[in-house]
Amino acid sequence: MRRTAMVAALALSLSGAAAAQDVSDPAMAAQEQPVLVVSGEGRSASQPDMATLTVGVQGDAGTAGEAIAALDQGMDGVLASLTEAGIAPADIQTGSLRLSPIYARDDGRTQPGPQDGPRIEGYRAESLLTVRVRDVSRVGALVDDAVSNGANRLEGVSFGLTEPQAAEDAALSAAVADAMRRAGVIANAAGRTLGEILEITESGTGGGQPVMMRMAADETGGLAVAPGEVETRQGVRLRIALQPE
Repeated sequence: MRRTAMVAALALSLSGAAAAQDVSDPAMAAQEQPVLVVSGEGRSASQPDMATLTVGVQGDAGTAGEAIAALDQGMDGVLASLTEAGIAPADIQTGSLRLSPIYARDDGRTQPGPQDGPRIEGYRAESLLTVRVRDVSRVGALVDDAVSNGANRLEGVSFGLTEPQAAEDAALSAAVADAMRRAGVIANAAGRTLGEILEITESGTGGGQPVMMRMAADETGGLAVAPGEVETRQGVRLRIALQPE
């Protein structure tokens, strides 16, 4: 009799626990709660205040030593011009340094001998410099000076921001606003009301994209450049609860 009573009490206890779980388990409640997932993107455009210039020297000669000497001579002139222009040593960095053979072209023979093969007729030494310019109005003049003092390669220029945090924050704020706007449109079209935000995830960032390019002559009369604007992008992903109907 006593054993039967204990079994009955245990069964009642388990039944009560299951009932309590059905009512108060947050995980189960969250699974049943309708949730809207939406993404948003924000952008901000800023005037660039710095530029990265890539220039270089290429030296061709009959021997490897002569090619290196030609490269060294040209690079000395380029570095001197940058230093004279006030570019700090910390803003100048060697990006690449190469020495490679130059092969002769096919002489048109139709029956090459068994010992024939590619023939080296010289050597090419080349190096690139990455230069950080903290005044974008001077880019054109710096290119002119570098070319006049030995540079014979120009790989391009990009524009950016020395302090990008403010632009990133503005874009992130715009991304959240965009996500909330999208969520409101979707919820309204579905006849529902937005509830609390359950989760916010940053979905990606980007920056340094030139937009709205505008040609502007260099203030010093050098090569005309187009700094335009730098676009910073941010994205977010929101999980928002929907109010019960």
